[in-house]
Amino acid sequence: MKVRLPRLYAVNKKVEKNWIRQIACLELEAEGDVVRFVTQGIEGFRVSVESLVEPIWVLRDAPRIMPAPSEAAVLKCSAMLTDDGLLDACNGSWLQHPLQPDATASSNEVNAKNATESWRGAFKYVLEDRTADIVGLRPPKPVHSTRSTHTGLSATRLPR
Repeated sequence: MKVRLPRLYAVNKKVEKNWIRQIACLELEAEGDVVRFVTQGIEGFRVSVESLVEPIWVLRDAPRIMPAPSEAAVLKCSAMLTDDGLLDACNGSWLQHPLQPDATASSNEVNAKNATESWRGAFKYVLEDRTADIVGLRPPKPVHSTRSTHTGLSATRLPR
């Protein structure tokens, strides 16, 4: 049966209005064994994919007791089996995964800080030069010239 699993973020933190995300594992679409189970108040699917070491529990709700990290990865999702034999869990969220870092607040802060530090000096901007046919960023325009067009001063002629 075909299985679709969501990406996993090593860093997933919102700073002001912006997200800082670092992907640890991309989305996966693979053939695997899917077994539906209901036990001890847990309802979902046990997914075994050959390319992954441990099985994945795709659960409707978060379990009261999480399995050991070496026992299974846990994905919270309301995925259903489709008629064409697909278990699409891409809209789920990982509760436990071997590649997922510790969920302590201090480690998340450190990971987010390391991600933003890695961006410093990584971007190079080119200044536009029309005479040399170089497309790039244009220099900023003075604020007063922008303001005058909105107030109508540029269209007003003063008497001489």
